Amino acid sequence: YIIRKNLQQPSLDALNSAASKVKNPVSRRQLEALTATFKKWLSQAEDVTISCNVPKVEVSGVPGFDFTTGVWQKAAELKPFKLVKNLKHKQTPDISAEPTKAKIMHNGKNIFVAYSARFPGKIANISGKREAPYDKWPVGDRGEIFIGNNRNGYYQLAFSSCANGRNGICDAAGSTDAKNTDPSWNAQWHAYTKIYDNEWRAVVVIPFSSLGVILEQNNMVRALFCRHRPQRHSNDISINTSWNGGRAHHVSSFGALVFDLE
Repeated sequence: YIIRKNLQQPSLDALNSAASKVKNPVSRRQLEALTATFKKWLSQAEDVTISCNVPKVEVSGVPGFDFTTGVWQKAAELKPFKLVKNLKHKQTPDISAEPTKAKIMHNGKNIFVAYSARFPGKIANISGKREAPYDKWPVGDRGEIFIGNNRNGYYQLAFSSCANGRNGICDAAGSTDAKNTDPSWNAQWHAYTKIYDNEWRAVVVIPFSSLGVILEQNNMVRALFCRHRPQRHSNDISINTSWNGGRAHHVSSFGALVFDLE
């Protein structure tokens, strides 16, 4: 809100003005700490190229796979995924021929993310149809989510699109997680997937507690939502897409999620 309304400098001026008027040394130190924290948040936010306000919604249980009805109607829709630019494949246009869409919401305890990823033809054309062990890198068409609490740290969650085969629902099967590329970190998150004739869908549930996020203290995090569709045959290339074209593991390319408190 402060950045959207261009209130960075007025806010800093108000904090500095308040500090200059405080006589109590304890209060002055508290204001100095508050000002330092505010500057830190600004430094993290000012290079954000895309952001999303995440609505707070009453959610009980795991929402279903129909992303046009029920509580999903109240979720925020992330802008369509763009192709990730790299030196090996200079791909144009920005939007993949196999588009991916995502929605997001929260209920104060969990983040809920919906993936809808298109692919051509029938299920036989998609790889990775078998269940993979938990905490093993998922094979085949997959989703990845990166969430960071600060400029240098992030959490990575990756899940297979079809861990249990056609129309199967998987509870964190064929998935892995890591903190700053350390796979020994584990969180109590869940990925549920379902395969249709020309798309796969996923519902991902991520507890704030697993990420160390306390909304009352900081309701903004850096995040990136990705899809990796692997090479299907020798004349094919893999397709990597993400929210706004950000690059995996590069926190500076992540967007910002601002969670509504009410």
